[in-house]
Amino acid sequence: MPTVIEERLDGSDRVTVVDYRGRTRFAQIVVGLAGIALTVLGAVALIRAGLPVLEGEQAHATVGAFHRTGWMGLIELILGVSLLASAGTALDTLGARGVGVVAAIFGIIVLIEPAAFHGVLGIHSLTGLTYLIGGAVIAAVTSFAVYRAP
Repeated sequence: MPTVIEERLDGSDRVTVVDYRGRTRFAQIVVGLAGIALTVLGAVALIRAGLPVLEGEQAHATVGAFHRTGWMGLIELILGVSLLASAGTALDTLGARGVGVVAAIFGIIVLIEPAAFHGVLGIHSLTGLTYLIGGAVIAAVTSFAVYRAP
């Protein structure tokens, strides 16, 4: 709930200064947790599957319930670090929201055609569902994190 810090008259207008940091902190925690999860998942996948190669068969690895290649590990490592960077500052919800929207769209595409991504990224429908839900949560939480005047 927002906290009113100050109310004053400025000429003929009434000005209300409001503190919305409670929402921003919650968004930062959610984005930070998602960033940590993706960073760890990506790093472990990269370590287990090895560095990605440009040609030939990709090495596959299992990380928890997920199947990955080095390419997917690298992608998740980059996404995780970018989410951690966004969570570090209260004002960068736009970056995290963008990552959330892209992740949700990617999840929908993977759910529609999971076999197309298995060879290169080593992913299945579970990854698509995870990205859809996680991306939607990140986009929703960061959409309400910063107050916008009407």
